[in-house]
Amino acid sequence: MPVNDTGATIIDLTENGDTSVVNQVITKSQKLSEEISDENLYQAFSKLTDKQKEILEMIFIYGLSNKEIASYFGNSPQNISKLNKKALTDMKKELKKERKNNDEETT
Repeated sequence: MPVNDTGATIIDLTENGDTSVVNQVITKSQKLSEEISDENLYQAFSKLTDKQKEILEMIFIYGLSNKEIASYFGNSPQNISKLNKKALTDMKKELKKERKNNDEETT
């Protein structure tokens, strides 16, 4: 996906060491945390590491691919995929724990 008038993609820019465009896009746009309306989901999201939050935001808000995100962080796409899956798994565990706690309170 081109990010500037020259047709350069995030991968083109980050491979050359220029992360300023990505930083500008990220800081100007909405944050994933602002889009979460469910309190339990928000709590689960807030317990993730900053890098996990940023990866989820890049995927779900900006629609970046694992390859684009990997180029930005200087990681492999496989590592980004692993971090993404771990973040989602951590959130799922937290939501299950919260649901269990809520069920115990109501009984």
